[in-house]
Amino acid sequence: MQFKSDKALANALKNKFRKYPSKNDNKRFSNGIIFPNINPKFKISRGKVFTIGSCFARHIEEILTTYEGFYLPTLKFKVPKERMVS
Repeated sequence: MQFKSDKALANALKNKFRKYPSKNDNKRFSNGIIFPNINPKFKISRGKVFTIGSCFARHIEEILTTYEGFYLPTLKFKVPKERMVS
């Protein structure tokens, strides 16, 4: 989907989270860290989830298993030492 610049600007101006939060905003500002406002439009069903990729995928795996209770078969895979590049 493409937007013309005026449409993109109009959308951005409607977003109340486009500015830095104040230090009084307990949801978006905590201990000097700014957190994004996230409202996903999808849900992942419980069950098996297959992930593949880089460090980012590994962090997602950790969150899904530790905090959300998902089973990820890829976490059982370990690269044999003789195959590792140093």
